[in-house]
Amino acid sequence: MNTLDLSAVEIRGGPLNLVSDAEIDGLEERLQCTFPQGYREFMTHLGEGTISNFVRVLPPWRILEYLDEHRGLMGGYWSWESPEVPFGQEDAMASIPLAETLQGDVLVFHPSNPQAIYVLPRHEERLHVLGPGLLEAIAWASTPGRLGDVAPAMYFEPQSKQWSP
Repeated sequence: MNTLDLSAVEIRGGPLNLVSDAEIDGLEERLQCTFPQGYREFMTHLGEGTISNFVRVLPPWRILEYLDEHRGLMGGYWSWESPEVPFGQEDAMASIPLAETLQGDVLVFHPSNPQAIYVLPRHEERLHVLGPGLLEAIAWASTPGRLGDVAPAMYFEPQSKQWSP
């Protein structure tokens, strides 16, 4: 599987809204888990924003704001299945959201296995498991035709802290 090369991503706009190592350490301590490889690198190199106007990686403050809502949605609206992937509704209710597409697909991980990234597509009932780590999952989700219409060039647009979902 391809991985996202952060140094090759074109940055459009600015300024970058970078996340510090201390903020990520605090998030991991608060949620009592280790985040997938690639999350720290993405947040400290690019920060909050979108890849190819399609995938939005959530910074620590957005994850904390969204966590209860995400888990409630997983408890109330479970529709994904995959016979080869052992990840059911109970797992989803304990999962942590990492990223989302602008059309409503969600990328999550379970604290017991942070390198496996689960994609819960909005328009499919089959979930996907990717990894190891977040950069591979972003590369997969950003491939044109996988989840939607994505620009073929990888670029990043920073988002200000004033954005709200």
